[in-house]
Amino acid sequence: MSIEKFYTTEVSTKGLTQVGATNKEVFTAKIGSLFCRIEPQGEEPVMLDEGAYFQLFRMWCEEAAIIVGDQVISGADTYIVNGVAEITGRGEDIHHLEITLALPK
Repeated sequence: MSIEKFYTTEVSTKGLTQVGATNKEVFTAKIGSLFCRIEPQGEEPVMLDEGAYFQLFRMWCEEAAIIVGDQVISGADTYIVNGVAEITGRGEDIHHLEITLALPK
């Protein structure tokens, strides 16, 4: 059974890029369309980053250029990428990504 058949949610991503010759960064489009699966991880919000509360989610998708700090956008929700794990299949090739997402409460 292939994991890809569970990728039923379409998302886009944004990543931080530097603004010209300044020390400022802004979020810009990174991946326009990526199919994945997103599921909640627990029912209670958790405290992260100096007192802010987040609901945690787990996302699975094919190998993609996603790093910690990126944003994953699904409909009206904008998640923050909190962790990325590369899952290998048989051999050393990356089979899929398992990503921890945080949704601000």
